[in-house]
Amino acid sequence: MRQAFTAELDIKGWAVTSGGVSLHDDGLPLRTLGTGSSRLIVSALQHDAHGSHIALVDEIEHGLEPHRIARLLKYLLEPPVGDEDRIVGAANIRQQIFLTTHSEVVIRELRAENIHAVRCNDGETQVRSVELTAETPDAAQRHLRSVPAAFLARRIVVGEGKTECGLLRGLDVCWSQSGSDSFALRGVVTVDGGGVPNAVTLTQHLLDLGYECVALLDSDEPPSPESVAKVNAAGGTVLEWPDNCSTEERIFLDVPWHVVRVLVAYDAESHTADGVLTRINATCVAAQVAKLADLTLPASLDSDILRAILGATAKMKKHPWFKTIERGEHIATLIYPCLDEIERKPLALYLRRLRAWIDG
Repeated sequence: MRQAFTAELDIKGWAVTSGGVSLHDDGLPLRTLGTGSSRLIVSALQHDAHGSHIALVDEIEHGLEPHRIARLLKYLLEPPVGDEDRIVGAANIRQQIFLTTHSEVVIRELRAENIHAVRCNDGETQVRSVELTAETPDAAQRHLRSVPAAFLARRIVVGEGKTECGLLRGLDVCWSQSGSDSFALRGVVTVDGGGVPNAVTLTQHLLDLGYECVALLDSDEPPSPESVAKVNAAGGTVLEWPDNCSTEERIFLDVPWHVVRVLVAYDAESHTADGVLTRINATCVAAQVAKLADLTLPASLDSDILRAILGATAKMKKHPWFKTIERGEHIATLIYPCLDEIERKPLALYLRRLRAWIDG
């Protein structure tokens, strides 16, 4: 494109003087370009400038579509024309480029070695490498690609998986509608930790970069005590449901029976009543408990053993009931109205602890 630029008279400028001569691209003055295109041209000219230099770019994504952001970043990572022989490893010894961003696209496109987190606490500014603070370089890159939003927030809630992440997102809506501050207002973002042990590894990585973090985890397949102790030592918080149970099991153990019926009916609507009944009865047989005749679930059936059976069925890997973010969001709207009713149950107690952390 730059070979096509020509110096021509800008007849629509403020005055036809020597200052009215400007660069044109195919007859159009460059001043008519949009913000993004102008930034691309300036970046290209600066990048290929001869001699040592430092470039500062604030909010590099400004005015650019995602695909143009990706192309610009790849271009800036390439050595300037004629400087290929002056490259040492991946670093250009003749130029440095400092970028700031609020874009998840930029976070995903760059390598972990290129990204640093800058934090100022009590007047002390610290710059930490995303790559060097991670457990491994591969873990650093995985975190950047899977949860870029976490690196753009101040405080992060790491849900173990999609169920927990969806539940948290749904609770955020419910709490906001009830008058509490939204997560966004508190500078909080929720992310899917991708299961254990990755959720704990991610939490530790973010803590080491200077973020504030809390992790909400299942306890049916708990993380190692050492990893939890390390998170706590770094100032983080790990919330694990008591009694070695999953989030689905905890919900079914604690909510009132009328909510249990609503949860079962919701899954039956999403799949089929016969299929849900068949899977529940398969779990009943394995637990040596009498099968259910149907899904009406009268109050006379309320028992710890049946609640445990329903929770175990809900978390089955082959036919999970709630393991998507969307379904987790809906489950939150079903259980939120009863939290005051079960205020002494672990489900309500732990969610209150989470809310207290969010409120700072």
